[in-house]
Amino acid sequence: MDEFARHAAHKITLVVGSWQVFLLALLLIAGWALSGPIFGFSDTWQLVINTSTTIVTFLLGILILLEANRQARESKIVHDELIESIRGASNALVNIDKMSEEQIDSIEQQLRARARRDTDDQSG
Repeated sequence: MDEFARHAAHKITLVVGSWQVFLLALLLIAGWALSGPIFGFSDTWQLVINTSTTIVTFLLGILILLEANRQARESKIVHDELIESIRGASNALVNIDKMSEEQIDSIEQQLRARARRDTDDQSG
């Protein structure tokens, strides 16, 4: 079931992110707007668009987060593998997701300082 849900979420985000679905959404909104005079711009008429867009936005937000989390995890795994495979790379970065903000800031400062030294060495 887990794999089915992941696969479905991935497919839905791909489909919903297409220009065809965007065009369909524009047509639906235009149809709703054009139906306003027929329904006398009633409260129910307004409630239809408000409720439907709120529900769709909520569901798509969750799907986008699921997909983004998976992609971030995949990217981290690839980076970890690259770090492990490069001789001389700091293996401490493999556990960066478990570090505090202060530790991450410290590592970033160290890397920036090393990059400046390397740049200075190459230009001098």
